[in-house]
Amino acid sequence: MAVSLTPTPPILFSSPFFSSAIATRGNYSSRLPLQASPRPCFPHVQASPVAAKSTPSSSIEQETTDVDYDDVAPKTLSSYGPSLWGDYFLNYEPKPLQRSEKWMSARADKLKEDVDMLFKSCNCMVERITLLDTVQHLGIDHHFKKHVDTTLSQIFEGEFNISSLHQVALRFRLLREHGLWVSSAHLLIHAEPSLEQAISFSRHHLQLMRDTLKSPLVEQVKRALHMPFSRTFKRMETLRYISEYKHEEGHNPTLLELAKLDFNLL
Repeated sequence: MAVSLTPTPPILFSSPFFSSAIATRGNYSSRLPLQASPRPCFPHVQASPVAAKSTPSSSIEQETTDVDYDDVAPKTLSSYGPSLWGDYFLNYEPKPLQRSEKWMSARADKLKEDVDMLFKSCNCMVERITLLDTVQHLGIDHHFKKHVDTTLSQIFEGEFNISSLHQVALRFRLLREHGLWVSSAHLLIHAEPSLEQAISFSRHHLQLMRDTLKSPLVEQVKRALHMPFSRTFKRMETLRYISEYKHEEGHNPTLLELAKLDFNLL
């Protein structure tokens, strides 16, 4: 079967409707611009004439590489005045109790060596028992068991002159608290009427003296009248005494710092 290769003649639209449509299209196309002008994205912003120009990519790269950033950087830094904060944040160093646990442990070990030398340098027995009472109230006596036992043995077995009633009472209390058989009013046992009389006597006179005592002794006397030291919760009493010890005349800064570090480390 033979196939005809003759091209199909074009379809001619002789209808008046198609003729008018083609004429109208020609009129619209003649009014369209050959090259579109740049239109801004926002009606209130006018397009810059520079943006309408087409810049070759090579010229952009050339302009970018030729920029001198030293000329662009501001040169008015020296005109700024000093900060109101000063150098606080530059030289900030946290307080000892805000530092790491490792630092506090190392510092506490150094202070223990200093207190150890302090025990060894006490030649007077009165100074030794006063130091022992202080470290016990500060809650750091567990670090110096050897010195505590040595001091208790000396004041229990030795004979020395004590002229102060406070020192006599302190000696008795320290020995009785550690289980050594001596008389002490607040640590009495049954069938000790003389010590019961001593409690009544001392309580009466301490109540009369409360208005004449100075701080921090007045707070310590009030607590002792309410509850003796041997019956208190040791941890709570240590916290109270640490805050009071720094106000005592002749307090030892080494003992105070060690007590604070030890309290925070436990």
